[in-house]
Amino acid sequence: MTGMTNANALAWHDRINEVARDYAPRGVRVLQINSNDAVRTCMTSRSRLPASGVLDQVAELTPDSVELLYWDGCPSHPDALCLLRTLLHELGRDDVRVRFTRVETDEQARELRFPGSPTLRVNGAELVPAEEGTDFGLTCRLYRLRNGRPSPTPDPDILREALRGAFC
Repeated sequence: MTGMTNANALAWHDRINEVARDYAPRGVRVLQINSNDAVRTCMTSRSRLPASGVLDQVAELTPDSVELLYWDGCPSHPDALCLLRTLLHELGRDDVRVRFTRVETDEQARELRFPGSPTLRVNGAELVPAEEGTDFGLTCRLYRLRNGRPSPTPDPDILREALRGAFC
């Protein structure tokens, strides 16, 4: 997988986990060696996630998936993905898949009720709801930490509680 972006490597990681689950009842065991493990090696580059292709084909929305909606103009979605995967790992839910939805136009943002990048949803519901009166559009999202300070990603404790409620 030399030359793949971290996002592509993560997608293949998810796909290999899916195959392992599907074939486990038949006695098939899968050994996965992945140096791009999102828990131990979070994405540190600001490389953009692909618009479509591997990620959209591999990770479809299921009851055990999180949708990460993002806009290319905002650089914080890789950090949100790293936080999400770290928290899912802490909760023992490495099986939860992530589906990426790239928001490209203001019209699409309004249709998706997209309050900004990054946004995390389970079954269409936001894990960390936007503040009342937030407009929908192509913008970087501003979260509030528990101490009131602004942040480009959700407060880890708030997101952990939301994930626990959704998956545990």
